[in-house]
Amino acid sequence: MVAATPDFSPGALKAIGALEFLAAVGLIVPAALGIAPVLVPLAATGAVLLFAGAVIMRLRRGERATIIGDLVYLAMAAFVAWGRFGPGSFTRLTQRGVISRLAEALIGRLVQAGSLDVVPTSDGRREPLSADNGRAPGTQGRQP
Repeated sequence: MVAATPDFSPGALKAIGALEFLAAVGLIVPAALGIAPVLVPLAATGAVLLFAGAVIMRLRRGERATIIGDLVYLAMAAFVAWGRFGPGSFTRLTQRGVISRLAEALIGRLVQAGSLDVVPTSDGRREPLSADNGRAPGTQGRQP
């Protein structure tokens, strides 16, 4: 049973609780299981909106002594959202394949300079360069 407050109906309190639960699940489960990583920044953004509403509600009700917890959660959720959506987001770089293209370009330049006679493979082994125009194994048809 949900205890009603003068400002919120029992249904509103249940909805807020459900949103908090979904935000927690959205922040933890994708990272823990490695599935749907885009849910993490979306859940963090939802948590930012939820806790911004909580801060506003506490300010309107004059509950300044209990606002610290909401501000801490708001800051942590904003940090996660900014880190995952921000300009240097690791997930954004890996989703676009930027990191693999940079590695491929670096290997190509080292091959052209003659300072690389073997290349690392994805499974950690090192293979000699192939004879097809100095391209590294596994880069068929792509220019470094």
